[in-house]
Amino acid sequence: MIQVKKANGELEPFSAEKLERSLRNAGADSKLTAEIIKDINSWIYEGVTTRKIYDSAFKYLRRKKNSSSLLYKLKQAMMDLGPTGHPFEHFIGKVLEKQGYKTEVAQVINGFCVTHEVRERA
Repeated sequence: MIQVKKANGELEPFSAEKLERSLRNAGADSKLTAEIIKDINSWIYEGVTTRKIYDSAFKYLRRKKNSSSLLYKLKQAMMDLGPTGHPFEHFIGKVLEKQGYKTEVAQVINGFCVTHEVRERA
């Protein structure tokens, strides 16, 4: 089993199922998902970063001019705002508090495409 390197440096076995799920959740159809997985399986190697796999899948979606590439990019776009995503979370929390909301961090639920942290109204 090929080990891939996560963003935090940990190694884990490559999971085509996880890749398929993320592509399908972003709206890619089964044919396109299968094409992308086949492409990645053709070049994947021991120690490759999950970022490289993600970038490759995203570029494949973009080449096909598939609108699901926008949803697939969403989680990475959030992470690009800060190394952990937390600076953006705290900024939005303060904005919502000014509007009368009570905020808490680390409240994670599964969304359609990505996991989300939840805010509740005061």
